[in-house]
Amino acid sequence: MKKLLLLLLTSCFLHLNNKAQTSGGPDAFGYTWMHSNAIGGPVYNWIDILPVATEINGFADDNSVGWVPMGFDFHYYWTDYNQVRVGSNGWISFNNVGNIAHSFPLIPSPGGNADNYVAPFMVDLNFDTESNPGRVYYWSNNVDSFIVTYYQAPFWVNAQPDFTGSNTFQVIFTNTDSSITFQYAEQTGVVQNTGLNDIVIGIENVSGAIGLQCTLNNYPVAPAAIKFYYPETITLAIPDLKPAWNQNDENAGLFFFKGSATYLQSNITNVGNTTVDAPSSAIANFLDAQNISSYSASNELDAIAPDADTTINFDGVLSLDNPGDFTYRVSVSNSTDLNTYNNNNDFEIVVVDSANGEVVLSYVPEDSTMLTFVSWNGGGNTSGAAIKVIPPYYPATIVGAEFFVMSNLGGFNPIPNGFTTNVVTENVQNQPAVIQTSESVSNAGLFPSQWNRVDFTNPYTVTSGPVYISWIMGDDSIALGTHPVTPISNRSYEILDGDWAEYRQGANEDLGIRVIISSGGAHPDTTVLGIGDVVFENDVILFQNYPNPAENTTTVEFYIPSSTAGDFNLYNAPGSLVNTISFSSLSQGKHRVDINTAKLAAGIYYYTLAVKDKLYSKKIVVSR
Repeated sequence: MKKLLLLLLTSCFLHLNNKAQTSGGPDAFGYTWMHSNAIGGPVYNWIDILPVATEINGFADDNSVGWVPMGFDFHYYWTDYNQVRVGSNGWISFNNVGNIAHSFPLIPSPGGNADNYVAPFMVDLNFDTESNPGRVYYWSNNVDSFIVTYYQAPFWVNAQPDFTGSNTFQVIFTNTDSSITFQYAEQTGVVQNTGLNDIVIGIENVSGAIGLQCTLNNYPVAPAAIKFYYPETITLAIPDLKPAWNQNDENAGLFFFKGSATYLQSNITNVGNTTVDAPSSAIANFLDAQNISSYSASNELDAIAPDADTTINFDGVLSLDNPGDFTYRVSVSNSTDLNTYNNNNDFEIVVVDSANGEVVLSYVPEDSTMLTFVSWNGGGNTSGAAIKVIPPYYPATIVGAEFFVMSNLGGFNPIPNGFTTNVVTENVQNQPAVIQTSESVSNAGLFPSQWNRVDFTNPYTVTSGPVYISWIMGDDSIALGTHPVTPISNRSYEILDGDWAEYRQGANEDLGIRVIISSGGAHPDTTVLGIGDVVFENDVILFQNYPNPAENTTTVEFYIPSSTAGDFNLYNAPGSLVNTISFSSLSQGKHRVDINTAKLAAGIYYYTLAVKDKLYSKKIVVSR
């Protein structure tokens, strides 16, 4: 943790150091562990991979790097894996985990993004700054041995320089017996103690409900080894379905303009070690803020093998007619499911409307009260937070943003420092890196514990893809409000000394940032953007073009429920054909057609979609 995460109205409990154990288990699956000090335990035998190893670059303070190939299929609990993500804080995950940071989760802990990992020394390490000696390496013989070594990795400390101590340790994955060995060659210095979960060592399975915690808040005394033994006989059969994601594989929230429509999708995965036989079902509900459902659907599932998945589309089309913050919830049901912690998946859908020529995009409901906040010690001018936004239409011109800022003393204490906000887009590696416009705000005009608006001197127009709005602290004493109430967008980021990572509490809370875009790309009259005249025969949907009226370009989207051929035609008001596109094969799903209207005369036009012996039609207005 490059800085110290502060939470208002959160109690802190002191965890006393546990008396060191030398063995443990079995867990519910059958794993056991032994320390090299135990009778019959493993023998410490450091393996120096540096002369032949590959360095893993890209580590900062709190982040992860991957995927790193293991070179073979490794059996971990009831699933085989051949790649890992390596965390800067001394953990290695078989999941696509972006960040596990202080305060660290206990093992086991179901839920969140911290499942399915091994923690040889999960502690607040720091690889930031050029003078930092810490390095991470990996090596594989591509047969039965994969090793990750943390070399001279220091702890983070709130000082200059911001690192101290030295820790050299490694993880050995051995395929011949599916064992995992932690080895500790060097351990000097101490972490900046907070009285929370500062040090965790152990392993945890994909559900988060099974694992072994060897020690809490105890330093490994080098040289030493800890070995985890795969069970000789597996007696636990675990059928375990979970909705892995809804709508997109990031499971990340979306904005829709009032009057639009969408179909609902979910991916159901068997994370257990035995086939889940039918009957199983997946149930979808679209819930408002009062938990009242306006849409419900159910899909029966076929048998799903271990580590297999299926992506389903629920019947019907969801009409998004009312602005607000909604929860799209998918629940799975099977009478044999032994792990109910992961049976629900909530996804955030925000329906927006225009007012006064603007549209406000926020993952936090308008009337929300912020009782918690985030701030970073030592974070002035380089650290902060950000949200990721996919606009509900393109082009979308970002004219401003709102921030719920406060003093890190909480309440209505004066804010002694300002902040900077940036509009950031992705580089070719799809990482937030390119600042498109920026605005600095002094503390003089800031009101504590409420929303503060910032207008961009140079508004930025987004024409495709996502955009990020960042909040960079002017100094330590300013904080950003957070909202720990479901649904959660999963689109929050933390920025530490300029390095971006998924926000460590991003599965549990949203950030107090709102994006303000011009409504020039959308028409405030919902009769234009409405779907009342959409023909739903066979669930083919032809959407209204956007923007409408159009000047230079406009986009038409349509949805096809199954593969087919089709024709898209554009006509002028008298009915003469202007352009046509023939599709020999349209796959199931959503498609788009971009129309160049720059050379068209102003007036009324019509576009049609001919599929499955049906004709669908909508109207375009071209203006000058």
